[in-house]
Amino acid sequence: MKTADKSDNGNPTFVEILLFVLGVAITSALLFAALVIWIAELIGSTAIACAIVGAAVATASTILYFCSIRKAMRRLNEHMETVFETSRLLKSGYDRIRTWWNLIFGN
Repeated sequence: MKTADKSDNGNPTFVEILLFVLGVAITSALLFAALVIWIAELIGSTAIACAIVGAAVATASTILYFCSIRKAMRRLNEHMETVFETSRLLKSGYDRIRTWWNLIFGN
């Protein structure tokens, strides 16, 4: 017999997302550290190994930004422009009503 849990709606909670992101960050840090150590052993220089791994990560991040995140950021910017435009229109309407009120009833 299946029991329904009313508190679980199928969406991840904040704690679950936080733990996932933390796990990804720790895993990535360990992977990059191991990669730097391995490259340093191959070429004999830790500084050059750090530069190689850093350049590879920067390149991958740039490619990720231009391929996927850029579109999402553009949409977010468009939504923010809509919010700012609505806010400006509301302020303009409020100023007109205030001016009209002051003309009729005085200060």
